[in-house]
Amino acid sequence: MPPAERRCAVAAHTGAGFVAVRKGDGWLPGDLAERVTEPDWQGRTHSLKLQRGALSDGDRVVLVDDWFETGAQALAARALIEETGATLVGMAIVVDDLGDEVRGRLGRMHALLRADAI
Repeated sequence: MPPAERRCAVAAHTGAGFVAVRKGDGWLPGDLAERVTEPDWQGRTHSLKLQRGALSDGDRVVLVDDWFETGAQALAARALIEETGATLVGMAIVVDDLGDEVRGRLGRMHALLRADAI
């Protein structure tokens, strides 16, 4: 199952909605908010996009992803979410490969396992 479908499945299972944050040339309709990430572990930056109308004031968001190496994309996604007026209440990831200094910048986060345990 591709990553987007896995995240949709998590949302459906919990009775929550799903809003895509797309990387690069991923297509989204309508007015978009866009952020460029800090460099990733390979020194590359990425453009992330979110539909402005998908979230609004009062919405509470949990960011779900599979792996955090540097936290660059999570930080950019948080900025996009907050730009819409929504509140990021936490992050849920499968693998945490972050340094302690970055983990502190991300805020409330839960990981299933640390990368050094693999």
